[in-house]
Amino acid sequence: MEKDGYSEEEIEALIASTERALIRFAGHYLRDRAGACDAVQSAYIRYVRFLQGPPPGVVRNPAAWLFRTTRNICLDVLKSARMRLTTSFEEALHGESGAAVPGADDALRAEDDLALIRSMFETLSEREREIVVLKIEHGKSYREIAEITGLTVSNVGFILHGAMKKLRSTCKEKGLL
Repeated sequence: MEKDGYSEEEIEALIASTERALIRFAGHYLRDRAGACDAVQSAYIRYVRFLQGPPPGVVRNPAAWLFRTTRNICLDVLKSARMRLTTSFEEALHGESGAAVPGADDALRAEDDLALIRSMFETLSEREREIVVLKIEHGKSYREIAEITGLTVSNVGFILHGAMKKLRSTCKEKGLL
């Protein structure tokens, strides 16, 4: 059923293809799954409203538009709550349930690894962390990252290169390389 230039099937397909990645992306900002889901839902609502207009909007890259809008919503939430922007890798070590890895030794090792990752990531600026997460975890291209962050493609490459150089240096300092 066609509505103002978009079909419900197209919107459903877009949601199916982007929802998980957007929730993970928002989760890095908010560190709260429910808040991340709310931010993504708000982004989808804004997307549909933008398409409906007035005047009806046109989006050339819906996924990039949704990532950028989700990012902006998350930043607004963080500003209003005066929270510090951090990135969480707990899901990688603990899974979505938040339960510790079975076995005392494994759990202690996982906590040590998490602390090490956090300390290494803290050497990066907020902008560097954002770009590293978009590139490494979400597999975004430089062009997509540029669209999401509002930077130029060459600036994304420059910032990512510097961030990776910092992380490599930190690994060497900690004897990991």
